[in-house]
Amino acid sequence: MNAEVTQTIISRALPYTPIGILRVRSTRRNTGPTDPYEREPAYLVVLQLRPFGEQDLWVGGRPAPHAPFGAEFLAVYDFERNWVSNLIGEYDCL
Repeated sequence: MNAEVTQTIISRALPYTPIGILRVRSTRRNTGPTDPYEREPAYLVVLQLRPFGEQDLWVGGRPAPHAPFGAEFLAVYDFERNWVSNLIGEYDCL
C-alpha cells in the first residue's frame, strides 16, 4: 500500500512591494497538471534552478510547443492567457 504523498509550498511576502517570490520544488515524477487560476493582468517569471523539460504544455486549451529549460533559464508567462502544464519530470524553480 502506498502512503499518500503531500507537498508543501512556502512563500514569503516582500514588504511594501507588489511582487512575491516563492520556490517550488519536487523530486517526485508525474506530479500532474497545474491548478487553474484566475486570469489577470500579471506575469509569472520563472527562474529554473535545475534543468527541466519533461512536461506537456497547453495555452488556451490547445497543445503548445515548448523547449527544455536548462538551469538558470528564465521564462515569462502572461497570466491573461490560460496556461496549463502537466508536470512529468522533477523541478526546482523560483
